[in-house]
Amino acid sequence: MAKVVSGGVQGWVRLPNLGVNRSEVTDFAGGLVRVFRKDRGGAIDLMKRVVANQRTPVSIKIWSYLLMAACSRLLYEQIGAPDESLEHIAAAERLNPYLQQTARYKCMALLAQRHQLPGARQRLEAAVKGSEYLFPPNDPWLEKVKKAIRQL
Repeated sequence: MAKVVSGGVQGWVRLPNLGVNRSEVTDFAGGLVRVFRKDRGGAIDLMKRVVANQRTPVSIKIWSYLLMAACSRLLYEQIGAPDESLEHIAAAERLNPYLQQTARYKCMALLAQRHQLPGARQRLEAAVKGSEYLFPPNDPWLEKVKKAIRQL
């Protein structure tokens, strides 16, 4: 039941099947809460449910993959768990290869893995070249990434 106040009148509304079926909204919201609580493994588990759900809109699936990528990298740094960030980013990219955010996550993941990933610099350069058209000329973020590549 839910307590409702409407027009100054307070009452209870019965919601009979609220807890019967899990929804992508519930899993996504739960995943976000787990991200904020630093429960990265739990966040990944819930986001996997989100992307597996046929009813989930593509935009929410993309953000779920990107959040899984971030959590995966943080788990690697925290406890040495396998870093699956690039796999999650690739899944987001397959859903929509024309998003700046996905390009940013990919570049940042490659920068983070530059010491343990063979050919990371070349892959990073290719990612920047391949996504440059998504950004306005002289985009400050993209310029910082290019500078970081030159310093590698």
